[in-house]
Amino acid sequence: MLAAARAFARTEVPILSVNLGALGFLTEVRLGDLYTTLLGWEQGRCAIDARALLHTEVMRGGTLYKEYEALNDVVIAKGAIARMGDFSVAFV
Repeated sequence: MLAAARAFARTEVPILSVNLGALGFLTEVRLGDLYTTLLGWEQGRCAIDARALLHTEVMRGGTLYKEYEALNDVVIAKGAIARMGDFSVAFV
């Protein structure tokens, strides 16, 4: 689900999240309800929920190093040893 959210983050393509039995915390539809849900969507009986995405930028020396889109959370880690870091969060 998270990979699909990243892949389609800048499109208008809706994503149907189906719980396949493991780690279903972001999924909406049980596998047993898949065909009923698809039929309901085809017939216009299902609503599409908009979800917020996090846009993350990693800066090094004031220069943009990497950018990511995230659906659930952002984890910043360098290794096993904890280090201090400077972070800024902006809501735009």
